[in-house]
Amino acid sequence: MNIINLTPHPIAIIDGETTTTIPSSGVARVTSTQEVLGKFGGIPVVSPPAFSEVEITTDAAITGVPVIVSMLAAPRMRHDAAVFSPDTGPASVVRDDTGRIIGVRRLVRWS
Repeated sequence: MNIINLTPHPIAIIDGETTTTIPSSGVARVTSTQEVLGKFGGIPVVSPPAFSEVEITTDAAITGVPVIVSMLAAPRMRHDAAVFSPDTGPASVVRDDTGRIIGVRRLVRWS
């Protein structure tokens, strides 16, 4: 499979009894800032987060190659090939006996 994983951890795609693990090849990251608006009943209140542009750290050549990034980075990603993120919704996520995510059944395509 010709796809580059730009999340900080391996992505396991589970299809029945078959698991395909895509190792991390770097990170596509966004940062966020929030403004303190004041307090409501003594509870601090902030603005919704404002996200930065995507910053990519990788040695991999990603031009023309599909990538997997986080759901936060995906809608902000400018890329010349397909952009995916792991689908961690209830219909896709696979968890172990302790509730920890061990994989997903599908990817979300953003572009």
